[in-house]
Amino acid sequence: MHQNCPRDKQDLQAGTFHDIPALHCPECDGVLIKQASLHPLLTAMAKELGDAIHAECVVEAIVDDGQRLQCPSCASNMENYGYMGGRDVMIDCCGRCMELWIDAGELAVMCILNERANRRISLQREAAREHMKELERMTNLRDIVHGAYMRGFVMGAIVF
Repeated sequence: MHQNCPRDKQDLQAGTFHDIPALHCPECDGVLIKQASLHPLLTAMAKELGDAIHAECVVEAIVDDGQRLQCPSCASNMENYGYMGGRDVMIDCCGRCMELWIDAGELAVMCILNERANRRISLQREAAREHMKELERMTNLRDIVHGAYMRGFVMGAIVF
């Protein structure tokens, strides 16, 4: 089936990106992918980037022109919403086809946002583990002190 870019009406070229099927516009570099493919694609891209993304990296928002796009597959109006609930990247989704139109540059920013969130979660989990270890150490210390107190009380060593 012949599909055109929703931005500039150029023919979309079939291919893969990190082994994910995609349609690519050679003119504007936008891509059309299945919504279910987004997370695997971002994960593959993050592996490629390695440790280049840290938990506090700053991301510049991608300016969205607000134009309502038509789905290249079914010609329905696509919904425009902020990726991860923010306004840094606005992506277009066809609720009928469950396809995403991702403009040039948006995919890279989404990868950074996704990996940054994953790294923040990892840091929070590590902090929670350390907190639990500290609580466990305090509980053990409390039990030791309490045991010593009780042994002293039973043996009559406690003097008031």
